[in-house]
Amino acid sequence: MVLKGVETPNSLPERPPKRRRFLKWSLGIFLTVFLVIPYFLFVLPFWGIPFNYQRHRQVPLTPSWALECWLWEDDHNTAARVDELLAGYKEHDIPVRTILLDSPWSTRYNDFIIDESLYPNPEVWFKEKELQGYRVVLWMTCMVDSKNKDTAIRDSADWFEEAKRNGYLAGDGHQINWWKGRGGFIDYTNPEAMTWWRGLQQRVFDLGIDGWKLDGTGTLFSGRIGKLPIPYQRVHAGWMTTRGYMDHYYRDEYAHGLTQNPEFVTLARAMDRPYTHPEGFARLDAAPVTWVGDQKHAWKSSGEGSDDLEHKDDLAMGGDEGIEEAPETSWGARNSATVSSGPMWRGLVGA
Repeated sequence: MVLKGVETPNSLPERPPKRRRFLKWSLGIFLTVFLVIPYFLFVLPFWGIPFNYQRHRQVPLTPSWALECWLWEDDHNTAARVDELLAGYKEHDIPVRTILLDSPWSTRYNDFIIDESLYPNPEVWFKEKELQGYRVVLWMTCMVDSKNKDTAIRDSADWFEEAKRNGYLAGDGHQINWWKGRGGFIDYTNPEAMTWWRGLQQRVFDLGIDGWKLDGTGTLFSGRIGKLPIPYQRVHAGWMTTRGYMDHYYRDEYAHGLTQNPEFVTLARAMDRPYTHPEGFARLDAAPVTWVGDQKHAWKSSGEGSDDLEHKDDLAMGGDEGIEEAPETSWGARNSATVSSGPMWRGLVGA
């Protein structure tokens, strides 16, 4: 006899077998370890998926001057060296439109004050380049440094602390070590920080510059949990991912440059390794000019021409490969090789 309201052993709910519970726990652990954690630690902060669709906009129209010859002087970083380089190209009847001034050119990173020991009388010198028909592009990053590797002011802790105290830096002034020193990231979401930053930049905009080379510090944007670095950091507007900060960096600098010069350009890396930034460093609508990275200033050729495309020498070789044993002059060292009619050039063009 079964009493009403009393459960007998046969009426108790059946418990799932231990094996089934084990499989559920295993599946949960697998999804967490291989899907959830990688998504929030890598896919979202670096690739931006599924929000990266907003990056695929109309590419900008590159002004015609930016399609002409560029020179990059990064050996001596002085006005005298640039003038010598340009004179050499002119002497050899090689047309040049743009000169890229790499670091260091400022007194610290990044105060946008011309170091006049490197570029004396900048108002006169920049105006002279403009009258000669040249365009000038300056290197910059999003960093506010407390220590500088190779500038006139090596210790800029006071300057950094002032920016931190005013709330101009991401993560309350969180600092990282990078290839030009140690510093924090300007906060592109803070209106007061931007007023300060744009004020600093106006010094060189008033000289008539035509573009920025935006070096790749945006990809270093990060925070920490204890000593563990994470691809997130707090900014004025809230939490931001590495990818989100990179988009601000490249897009905001380009947009502001256009307010100063309607033919302004920014130069960004076009691509990186597939597992970091497969879409490139800059969003498509903020990449009027791109470069593929920093390689040794030379190409390498076997010197043997071939009509077989599979066996032609690659002009975009990476690492330490490049033009070797090319005759160089003082004006062309590292920046270009003197044109040769020898077998090296026949090999390069496959003639």
